Amino acid sequence: MKKAFLICIVNMCLIGCSSSGPEITNFSLSDRTPFTGQTLMLNVYSRADQPPMTYEWTCSAGVFDQWDNSQYWVYWTAPQEPGTQNITCTVKDKQDDTEAFTFIIEVKERFIDDILEGDEVLSILKQKTAVIGGIWASTADGDIRYITSGTNEKTTWKGA
Repeated sequence: MKKAFLICIVNMCLIGCSSSGPEITNFSLSDRTPFTGQTLMLNVYSRADQPPMTYEWTCSAGVFDQWDNSQYWVYWTAPQEPGTQNITCTVKDKQDDTEAFTFIIEVKERFIDDILEGDEVLSILKQKTAVIGGIWASTADGDIRYITSGTNEKTTWKGA
């Protein structure tokens, strides 16, 4: 009887001490209704018993900005064609256990009417190539301005 009791205790310890693979606990994306060519930021939040974790991102179309596999976020630019796109993040822990999450994103075609709606600022786009950075802002009166920490230059609207 004592022997059976000890075997039960040992088995319970072994079962209770096993580690589990990574678990994706939450996710987010910067825009749930993107247009063609728009850049989004996607995040997955996860935990694991065996860190560190790595993140592998794949997509059915569009392109990723360069990322490090230790980052739980990525920037993705939607393709120029509208449609349903799948973006998958696979999280892997130190023991090579994995869990995956797939974002299903409906990319819509961009129309000039979508841009011209609104009251004050119609659209804002961050310029990726600037060292300091800046944005293009389209205003209701038809002006487009490039705004950085040092300038607020007016340019012209070419329209559709």
